[in-house]
Amino acid sequence: MKKATFFTLFLLISIGFFQCSFFADNIEGIKLTWHFDIYDEPSKQVYVTEGSNQVFFYKDLELYKQENVFIDEFNREHPDFDYWVYDRKKKIGRRYYRRNPEIGTKFNVDSFLYEYEFENARIYNSKEDLLISRRKKPGERRFTERYLPTSKKDYTYPDSMFFTFDDELKNIPISFSKELDSLRQSKIVKWVSVYNPTLDSKKNLIPARKFMVEINKIEDFDRKEILGYFNKFINTIK
Repeated sequence: MKKATFFTLFLLISIGFFQCSFFADNIEGIKLTWHFDIYDEPSKQVYVTEGSNQVFFYKDLELYKQENVFIDEFNREHPDFDYWVYDRKKKIGRRYYRRNPEIGTKFNVDSFLYEYEFENARIYNSKEDLLISRRKKPGERRFTERYLPTSKKDYTYPDSMFFTFDDELKNIPISFSKELDSLRQSKIVKWVSVYNPTLDSKKNLIPARKFMVEINKIEDFDRKEILGYFNKFINTIK
């Protein structure tokens, strides 16, 4: 009886330790992708800005892994990364990079989120944007809504907008529109603004353009590396 009791107790402790270890290292990751066709009126040219980076979530912290290029003394290019770790609630953040990989340097969290994660981009206005259609395939979580602006002041305003929602990512803190996320009880994981051909203020033709931002969940990443940067941050701000 004592052996059975001891074995049961040992088993419960082992399971509890395993669960604590698992959840302690539970990291979620997404890939953030963007594409912008930006019209420059003085040159009458459309410039494409596009790229992608990865964002990871651990406890109350976030890590933005930004890809860069390092050029050595022989003028050869090598892939390089900056690691921006932050607590958005406490507004504390540190950037770890090649020249300061251990301690990191402080940065303004609000400014960073606005510039790199497209937050507060104001992609939706409930008073000016009209929902005209919703598309969802049977058995799928994802659905897409199309909106038309009721007024267009100039060529910087889109002709139509498409917002794709997915419940799978609704708990991550990144939000392109908190209002729509709340109304749909879901998460915008992709938004596309479509611009039809039009004229600029000097009657020059502007070709069709689009703005697109998308997030997708990623499973295959170096968890040890990412956890290491989270721990660096935690130990630095103690």
